[in-house]
Formats: sequence, C-alpha cells, structure tokens
Amino acid sequence: MKKYFALVAMMTTPFVVFAASDAQTAVVEKIYQQASVNSDSLAILKKHADASFLKAIAVAERKGAECMDSDPIWGNQDPQTNAKVSFTRSGNQVTARFKQYDQMTQVRYALTCNGNQCAVSDVNKYKSQWSKCR
Repeated sequence: MKKYFALVAMMTTPFVVFAASDAQTAVVEKIYQQASVNSDSLAILKKHADASFLKAIAVAERKGAECMDSDPIWGNQDPQTNAKVSFTRSGNQVTARFKQYDQMTQVRYALTCNGNQCAVSDVNKYKSQWSKCR
C-alpha cells in the first residue's frame, strides 16, 4: 500500500510543477492580451501585481515621466501594440519577446506564485528603479 501511495505521489508531482509554470506564463500572456487593446500599462500591471510591486507602481504613478522613461510592458515610448509576442519561462521568470520598430525586444517578468495563483513581482527590474524615484 505504501508503494502505491509513493507511486501516485511521484506521478502527480510533475503535474503540479507543470501547472504552476502554466499559471506563470498565463499571467504574462494575459497582460499582453490586455495591453494590445488598452494603452494604460500601469493599470494593467496593477491588476496582476503582488503587494510589493503595487507599492513601486504607486511611486511611478506619482512621479510620472520623471520616473518612467518607457512603457514597462512594451519597453518603448511609443509602443507597437500589435506585435506578435512569444513567451519563455525559466524558474520564476517569464520573458516576453517581440519586435518594436524592427528591433527585437525582451521584457522579463518575475512572478510569485501560491499554488496556481501567480502575481507579477517585477518587470525588467523596474521595482527597484521606481521605488527609488522619490
């Protein structure tokens, strides 16, 4: 009986890990789906941010252009929101890749997950930059 339970546990463990990675990528995919029809990147990020990243976003919103030099989702001041985006995951990071004005662009998302519920904890290390913008 113990062997049976051990076998079942081993068989279900990869599924849980796989489901968590799907959840991470799904959050970032959803961000780009929303960003393709809504130009308010900070509002989109707030919907998917964890508490610490929300604090950094609040500082960026207060300081505006003084704190932000480009759209955090698209990595560009005048983003082409119809770009085809591809996603790769490594650990707790998802990288979005796409072209902006014929230049390949990468935006890295750090995520924290609790089960299948994932939230963005940083985008291209903006959290540190925005938190210092006082």
